[in-house]
Amino acid sequence: MNKILKTTLTAFILVSTNVHSAALIKIDASQRDALGIKTAPLQAAAEYIGNQAPARVVIPPSQEHVVSTSQTGLVNKVNAAVGDNIKKGDLLAEIKSPDLIMLQREYLQALSQEQLLKSQMKRDQTLFEEGIIAQRRYLETKSQYMEASATLDERKQTLELAGMDISSITKLRKTRKLTSTLIVKAQWQGVVLERMAVTGARVEANAPLFRIADLSKLWLDMRVPITTTKSLKPGSVITIKDADVKAKLIMIGHEVDPGNQTVLVRGEVTQGIDKVRPGQFLEVQLTTQNNLTQYRIPAAALVRSGNQTVVFIESDLGFRILPVRLLSQQGDSAVIAGDLSITDRIAVSGIAAIKGAWQGLGGGE
Repeated sequence: MNKILKTTLTAFILVSTNVHSAALIKIDASQRDALGIKTAPLQAAAEYIGNQAPARVVIPPSQEHVVSTSQTGLVNKVNAAVGDNIKKGDLLAEIKSPDLIMLQREYLQALSQEQLLKSQMKRDQTLFEEGIIAQRRYLETKSQYMEASATLDERKQTLELAGMDISSITKLRKTRKLTSTLIVKAQWQGVVLERMAVTGARVEANAPLFRIADLSKLWLDMRVPITTTKSLKPGSVITIKDADVKAKLIMIGHEVDPGNQTVLVRGEVTQGIDKVRPGQFLEVQLTTQNNLTQYRIPAAALVRSGNQTVVFIESDLGFRILPVRLLSQQGDSAVIAGDLSITDRIAVSGIAAIKGAWQGLGGGE
């Protein structure tokens, strides 16, 4: 310790050494400069990173889809594998289905009947307008046409439910050529998570072929003690330990697990979604809130004194030693609560010199 520092420290006058009685160390401006003491204002903190909890990455139900076949048949070709990124309309598989031929034949029969009755209706309409036939006959023909049109629409929807898209049905209508090949296409964009389709295998109607998920949105499911939920608020930030990943709290469950008295809490990943995977377990930190007035300060401003944490509050005569409650500390930032005011300024550098003078004159540990 140099001579200036020694001289300055011995010039300190400790008014009280009891932390609970707001001890005061007198320091004038020249002594502050000599010791490199600097102060900074308090910053209000509405929330802080607090409780840790294990979390599992899950896929929202609306983002997950199962591709199935609507017809019994034989898997003729598989075009997608687990891990593939697919787009809407991509070919996933081909299935040979005799039942599909029957449905197409019924559609074509309904099409022929509809076209025939449409022609008859137009002819009878002309004859009725010319007074050659009675109105009743025209109305009967029109009714038959409308019934045939409804049947055709029904057959078309049946083909759509069977897996044929509009372009394939239009082609069938024009060419009237039957096919037993059912083309299975992706209806969503996503990643293939599971493949159940096997080339050469027979599948029944509604059998699942692929499980596809859109991973552009992921959730974090956590179970936290019911006491912790009191300080949680939807919209609060969730950080992932040792990863550049963040989430926001979107749901606090209403049911308590009777076995461990925990509640389901859910977050939605908002940053670094490409760094996590469904099914992965992570250690997260929840941003919590309470009714205390709390402030964010540099962690270097904190001083340990026995079982207490204190800060040095600037005053006209020097610095008051004030016990505070440490709510959270992360990196070089800390959140505290105590008998503080937003107008207070605290020592943020030269802390060791102030603490040394305090302890040397009977304070501290």
